Amino acid sequence: MKQEEFIELAGGTFKNNKYYNDWDGDDKYENFWAFFDSDYEYVKSVYGGIDISTLRQKKLHSIEHIYPKGNLKDYLKLRNEQENIIKGATTNPLNFAAEHRKINQFRGHLPFDIENDTIVRQINLTMPTFYTDWGKDHENEWIVPTISRGNVARTMLYMFLTYNVQELFEEHLNTYIYWAKSDPLTYWEIEFNQWVHEKHKIKNPFCDDSIEMVKLLDDKELF
Repeated sequence: MKQEEFIELAGGTFKNNKYYNDWDGDDKYENFWAFFDSDYEYVKSVYGGIDISTLRQKKLHSIEHIYPKGNLKDYLKLRNEQENIIKGATTNPLNFAAEHRKINQFRGHLPFDIENDTIVRQINLTMPTFYTDWGKDHENEWIVPTISRGNVARTMLYMFLTYNVQELFEEHLNTYIYWAKSDPLTYWEIEFNQWVHEKHKIKNPFCDDSIEMVKLLDDKELF
């Protein structure tokens, strides 16, 4: 498959008339949190592993951009991309994950560690985290919990291809492909993908089903 065919399969490159920073609480709820109000409150936040329902009850929830929106926005502007595509890059719900507000701020725009480095710094929270293998390494890279690596990788690969920015992390591609293969799709991940497709007509083809995911990950022409 060629990259253009992947983008077509994904429903095109997401466009919007607002930046994420222009979204209010209703926008964030409608495009993300509403999904978890059905049968998915038990889903855990991507890094700390705290239940989404707990974070929301305590008003400590935050939307994490797996591919940092600031990096993406700056790069697409340098490339003179269309404004509605740049805005869409910051509001694409397929790049969202739930996280504790402080952990989201702590990660910031850090790139992910792909070398299995040791954590040298975490932050103390007022509640326990169920995943403990997250934080910063000695190179100031962000260590992703093993249990979340597939989710992160499938998101990064989708963003690489639909926004044509894979060259920014080209040395990470093989690691993300491995992470995506070794950490299977969950059914809520598949159903969130379907929910976004119903709302916006876009989808992450790596999250359709496991068989199709592996086919795409093995497609050397695509990468």
